[in-house]
Amino acid sequence: MTTSQNENIEGTLKFEFAGKERPFKLTFRNLSNIEDRLGLPVMKIVNGFGTGDVGVSNVSVILHEALTGAGGKYTYEAVGNMCLQHGFAKCLNIVSEVLLTAMGLKEQANENQKLPLESNENEKETK
Repeated sequence: MTTSQNENIEGTLKFEFAGKERPFKLTFRNLSNIEDRLGLPVMKIVNGFGTGDVGVSNVSVILHEALTGAGGKYTYEAVGNMCLQHGFAKCLNIVSEVLLTAMGLKEQANENQKLPLESNENEKETK
């Protein structure tokens, strides 16, 4: 993965995806579109990846939004086919990096800290 600072869109992440290096970027509009398309807040989607609660549509929608956010002109179906070509498990790594970076949670994840919705701050010990 590389981060490009001045190519097309600042902060664009690049990954090898479906046989070619491609740029990914989630803007505010893309994040809002993800929430609308999947019917969940982005933080619940992020936490779902940690618990294994993720489906093909989640991955395809997020990658579609990230590719178009970086200026790509792909249809949803084309991205779905690229996901199949690339391999679902390998797509999860890209989705994770793109979402964590867009949400400003990359440092927390690198430091193995709990993400905001995973916090046990309000949990109390029962006796």
